[in-house]
Amino acid sequence: RRLIAIRNIISDLNTRADEDQAAFLAFVATHEVSVFDRKGHIHWQGSEAQKLAKVDIKDGKFKGKGSYRAMYSLREEYHESFDFDIFSDKIRQEIKTGKYLHTLKVKGKLHKAS
Repeated sequence: RRLIAIRNIISDLNTRADEDQAAFLAFVATHEVSVFDRKGHIHWQGSEAQKLAKVDIKDGKFKGKGSYRAMYSLREEYHESFDFDIFSDKIRQEIKTGKYLHTLKVKGKLHKAS
Protein backbone atom coordinates (compact mmCIF):
# COMPACT_ATOMS: atom_id res chain seq x y z
CA ARG A 1 0.00 0.00 0.00
CA ARG A 2 2.69 2.48 0.93
CA LEU A 3 4.58 1.88 -2.28
CA ILE A 4 1.46 2.54 -4.35
CA ALA A 5 0.77 5.71 -2.39
CA ILE A 6 4.33 6.94 -2.96
CA ARG A 7 4.06 6.18 -6.68
CA ASN A 8 0.81 8.18 -6.83
CA ILE A 9 2.43 11.11 -5.03
CA ILE A 10 5.40 11.10 -7.40
CA SER A 11 3.10 10.83 -10.42
CA ASP A 12 1.05 13.80 -9.19
CA LEU A 13 4.17 15.86 -8.56
CA ASN A 14 5.57 15.07 -12.01
CA THR A 15 2.29 16.17 -13.57
CA ARG A 16 2.42 19.33 -11.49
CA ALA A 17 5.98 20.01 -12.67
CA ASP A 18 4.85 19.74 -16.29
CA GLU A 19 1.96 22.13 -15.62
CA ASP A 20 4.30 24.58 -13.87
CA GLN A 21 6.74 24.48 -16.79
CA ALA A 22 3.92 25.12 -19.28
CA ALA A 23 2.65 28.04 -17.18
CA PHE A 24 6.17 29.48 -16.95
CA LEU A 25 6.69 29.26 -20.71
CA ALA A 26 3.32 30.96 -21.28
CA PHE A 27 4.33 33.75 -18.89
CA VAL A 28 7.69 34.25 -20.60
CA ALA A 29 6.00 34.37 -24.01
CA THR A 30 3.59 37.12 -22.93
CA HIS A 31 5.84 39.29 -20.72
CA GLU A 32 8.92 41.22 -21.77
CA VAL A 33 12.08 41.01 -19.73
CA SER A 34 12.53 44.14 -17.65
CA VAL A 35 15.65 46.18 -18.31
CA PHE A 36 15.29 47.89 -14.94
CA ASP A 37 15.88 46.60 -11.43
CA ARG A 38 13.52 47.04 -8.51
CA LYS A 39 14.92 50.52 -7.79
CA GLY A 40 14.37 51.71 -11.36
CA HIS A 41 18.00 51.56 -12.45
CA ILE A 42 19.14 49.78 -15.58
CA HIS A 43 20.55 46.29 -14.92
CA TRP A 44 24.32 46.25 -14.57
CA GLN A 45 24.72 42.72 -15.95
CA GLY A 46 25.18 42.98 -19.71
CA SER A 47 24.99 46.77 -19.79
CA GLU A 48 27.26 48.92 -21.91
CA ALA A 49 28.67 50.44 -18.71
CA GLN A 50 29.68 47.00 -17.45
CA LYS A 51 31.44 46.14 -20.70
CA LEU A 52 33.34 49.44 -20.67
CA ALA A 53 34.19 49.09 -16.99
CA LYS A 54 35.69 45.64 -17.56
CA VAL A 55 37.83 47.07 -20.36
CA ASP A 56 38.91 50.00 -18.17
CA ILE A 57 39.83 47.68 -15.29
CA LYS A 58 41.77 45.40 -17.65
CA ASP A 59 43.59 48.40 -19.17
CA GLY A 60 44.70 49.52 -15.71
CA LYS A 61 42.57 52.66 -15.45
CA PHE A 62 41.49 51.53 -12.00
CA LYS A 63 44.37 52.01 -9.58
CA GLY A 64 42.85 50.85 -6.32
CA LYS A 65 40.98 52.35 -3.44
CA GLY A 66 39.87 55.93 -3.95
CA SER A 67 40.04 55.87 -7.72
CA TYR A 68 36.40 54.98 -8.24
CA ARG A 69 35.59 58.68 -8.70
CA ALA A 70 38.35 59.09 -11.32
CA MET A 71 37.15 56.03 -13.19
CA TYR A 72 33.54 57.24 -12.98
CA SER A 73 34.52 60.51 -14.62
CA LEU A 74 36.22 58.75 -17.56
CA ARG A 75 33.11 57.94 -19.56
CA GLU A 76 29.66 59.44 -20.06
CA GLU A 77 28.12 55.95 -20.22
CA TYR A 78 28.77 55.59 -16.51
CA HIS A 79 26.92 58.83 -15.68
CA GLU A 80 23.99 58.12 -17.98
CA SER A 81 23.07 54.80 -16.43
CA PHE A 82 24.25 54.86 -12.81
CA ASP A 83 24.85 57.30 -10.02
CA PHE A 84 28.26 57.22 -8.35
CA ASP A 85 27.30 55.10 -5.33
CA ILE A 86 25.82 52.33 -7.45
CA PHE A 87 28.70 52.52 -9.92
CA SER A 88 31.34 52.16 -7.20
CA ASP A 89 29.49 49.17 -5.71
CA LYS A 90 29.35 47.50 -9.12
CA ILE A 91 33.05 48.15 -9.79
CA ARG A 92 33.95 46.74 -6.39
CA GLN A 93 31.92 43.62 -7.19
CA GLU A 94 33.57 43.26 -10.62
CA ILE A 95 37.00 43.40 -9.01
CA LYS A 96 36.07 40.86 -6.33
CA THR A 97 34.61 38.52 -8.96
CA GLY A 98 37.75 38.85 -11.08
CA LYS A 99 39.97 38.00 -8.12
CA TYR A 100 37.79 35.02 -7.21
CA LEU A 101 37.81 33.65 -10.77
CA HIS A 102 41.58 34.14 -10.95
CA THR A 103 42.01 32.19 -7.70
CA LEU A 104 39.87 29.35 -9.05
CA LYS A 105 41.87 29.34 -12.28
CA VAL A 106 45.18 29.17 -10.41
CA LYS A 107 43.92 26.33 -8.24
CA GLY A 108 42.59 24.53 -11.30
CA LYS A 109 39.00 24.58 -10.09
CA LEU A 110 37.53 27.00 -12.62
CA HIS A 111 34.40 25.56 -14.20
CA LYS A 112 34.31 25.65 -18.01
CA ALA A 113 31.12 27.75 -18.00
CA SER A 114 32.68 30.53 -15.90
